Amino acid sequence: MKEEQIRKLGFEWDLSYKHDQYHTNRYRKGPLMVEFTYEGEKLHTVDLTIDEVFCKPITLDELKDITTILGEWES
Repeated sequence: MKEEQIRKLGFEWDLSYKHDQYHTNRYRKGPLMVEFTYEGEKLHTVDLTIDEVFCKPITLDELKDITTILGEWES
């Protein structure tokens, strides 16, 4: 995944910050936050955070998609 790809999905730049030898660029779209962390010029990680959402309407198809994605995180 590249930063330009999520910008095309409507994500907007939110913040850039340095930590240790890394540099992170953060993008947001609604409750979704995606961070691209680089070590030098090399992409190190891409992380997704979902903020707490209250009373979001959802369809059965959307729930099936989310269940599949979240199921990957179960231990």
